[in-house]
Amino acid sequence: MKKLLILFVGLCSFKSYSQSLLTLDEAVKLTLQNNFDIQLAKNNTDISVTNNTAGNAGMLPTLNATAATGGSNTNINQNLADGRTINRSGVPSNSLSAGAMLNWTLFDGMGMFINRTRLQQMQETGEQNYRLQVENSLYEVMIQYYTIVKIQYMVKVNQSNVSVSAERLRLAENRYQAGTGSKLDFLQNKVDYNNDRSALLTQQYTLDAAKMQLNVLMARDAATPFAVTDSITSELMPEYGLLQKDMTAKNNTLKLMELNKNVAALNIKSIRAQQLPKISLNAGYNYNRSKTTAGFMLLNQNQGAVYGLNATVPLFNGFNLNRQYREAQLVWKGTSLQYQKQQLQLNSALSAVYLRYQRNKELLLLQQENTEVARQTVAIALEKYRTGSSTLLDVKNAQQNLLNTENNYISVLYEVKAAELELMKLSGNLIKGN
Repeated sequence: MKKLLILFVGLCSFKSYSQSLLTLDEAVKLTLQNNFDIQLAKNNTDISVTNNTAGNAGMLPTLNATAATGGSNTNINQNLADGRTINRSGVPSNSLSAGAMLNWTLFDGMGMFINRTRLQQMQETGEQNYRLQVENSLYEVMIQYYTIVKIQYMVKVNQSNVSVSAERLRLAENRYQAGTGSKLDFLQNKVDYNNDRSALLTQQYTLDAAKMQLNVLMARDAATPFAVTDSITSELMPEYGLLQKDMTAKNNTLKLMELNKNVAALNIKSIRAQQLPKISLNAGYNYNRSKTTAGFMLLNQNQGAVYGLNATVPLFNGFNLNRQYREAQLVWKGTSLQYQKQQLQLNSALSAVYLRYQRNKELLLLQQENTEVARQTVAIALEKYRTGSSTLLDVKNAQQNLLNTENNYISVLYEVKAAELELMKLSGNLIKGN
């Protein structure tokens, strides 16, 4: 793909020799590894994967084993039918029971299969949420990275501006000392020089704050020093029709809303399934034993298998299932309307960003030309001021014009890149293999 490479040249070098260079690829890699929002989204995805099992959907039987033992010490007073009487105190007795019971739902109106499909959809929703979070985090990191490049450029511009102001101050001071210039010119140059230094310090503070914010996004110590590249590479974007087609097929927000629609549709089916008969099988094995030293029965022991088939038919539950069914239909309708609304908003956003991208690409060419002309103008005005053929105001105006054009240039260049990243995000192409 053809690329437009904009290099920052003609400015004094930025003092980053003591800092390690952080490339955009490295920033992306650190974000993927360390960003807390991404890690939390991954953890939520793992939860949805863990929950997606046949057992959680109700498709497998349950098997429970029980065991119990106990005893008593009682007084017995019994009159038997044959005329015998039993009167004893402190009669011990003990009991033991154990068993295992299996319960298996054989049919529940296909509800278990609907639940398994819903769990699968919820897993896919979790995975899609993870992809969306990765995309949002990387987009934020990329924007912040190029914001730092932009501010770093502005720092260089201000450094260059301070250098011109320092040269002006030196020339004005020499003139004043030689008696060929006024003290007013000297003082005005000194004020301008101090103001320009103040602007430079402000930009340097802004740059440090932006770097701290990027460090936070990468989940590392905010004070970690680093330098960024001094160029912005802008890739020419494909035509609008291709972007729109990709957006419909690959936009992560739309994919997520599509999954939400599917889950809402499954909820409707799940409620319908509750209106159908339910058939379950139960089977087990029990062992019971009780023993006492006195009374009518001294030993009672039984063991054996038990089994049964149960059928439940819902006849009436206060119309709650009908209410739940209507509610589920309304929820599905809501998700469908949200999907349509989101699709309309994304189409509108894509159109607006694409127009902004084209406009700024055109403006960039004009700003490049203006910047070159402004640089030449400052050089000529400063030379004339050095020889005494121009005034302080001429140099000051040329210098201010250069400062404005340089700032406009980097601002437009940044807007081109920001629009490009937003187009890639909207079309689902920000992350490779998405």
